[in-house]
This record gives sequence, C-alpha cells and structure tokens, in this order.
Amino acid sequence: MPTVFEMLDMSGRSAIVTGGGTHLGRAMASALAEMGASVFIASRRAELCEETAEELQGLGLDVSGIGC
Repeated sequence: MPTVFEMLDMSGRSAIVTGGGTHLGRAMASALAEMGASVFIASRRAELCEETAEELQGLGLDVSGIGC
C-alpha cells in the first residue's frame, strides 16, 4: 500500500494555477510545487503572480508566473 507521501508525489507533473497570485490560489501553487510539480501561475494581476513565483523560486521550487 502506498504511503501518503507517495500518493501526493507530483514529481514530473505540471500544474497550472489560475488566480495564483493571492489567497487560495497562492496556497495551491505553493502546495503543488512543494509536492514536486512544475507550477505555472496565471493571474490578471501580473505583479502579484510574479511576486509569488519569485518567492517560491527562492525556496528552490519550480514555479513560473505571468499576468493575463
């Protein structure tokens, strides 16, 4: 039976998080990246998603962000 960590392993996967610059979207982007996913954050507020991406990149996580 797989462990919880094995079931939540997102290594080698990609995730797109809309609204990832603030609140719940930011938390989801962080959680997915911590589980090993390559995360792309999209938001109407470019400065917020870029700040979030830079913060998570500073933690060594694979995150990119763009305003749309």
